[in-house]
Amino acid sequence: AETFTLNTGSAADVVNVAWSRLFGSPLRPAGRVSADRYSVSAQLQLAGMESTVVVVRSSQEAADAAAVQLLDLRDGEVASGDIADAFADIVVAVGCGVRTLLTGLAKLDAPVVVQGTSLNTAIPGARMLCEVTLKTAAGPLSVSLWRPRSARQIVR
Repeated sequence: AETFTLNTGSAADVVNVAWSRLFGSPLRPAGRVSADRYSVSAQLQLAGMESTVVVVRSSQEAADAAAVQLLDLRDGEVASGDIADAFADIVVAVGCGVRTLLTGLAKLDAPVVVQGTSLNTAIPGARMLCEVTLKTAAGPLSVSLWRPRSARQIVR
């Protein structure tokens, strides 16, 4: 079996395939965006030989637009539960793509969606493998991939 490296290029490819399947068009590359722009964050754990956590973050405007399009809503009728549903679907779609790049079997855990302001991501005991920032029509979308540190690296 061929082994793939999880990096910015492979992450961008996976996100664009997932986004295209959900929304019908790919995203454009964007420069890095400060955490204060992010108000929605979804996480998905892929448990297996190469355990990986997928994190998708977006601005409120991008989250609203995604929920409207994905759930066939009207502008102005989006509730926080709609955003949670849409972002759970988005992070699972991205996670399924990431899973195809991992060695061995990986089980998808239930997605977790958090909404707030200035959302920064920190996963205790894990290191970020890569992060890609892309542009939706309504605002930025960031995807980062994380891997737990090995026990040998944690124990001193």
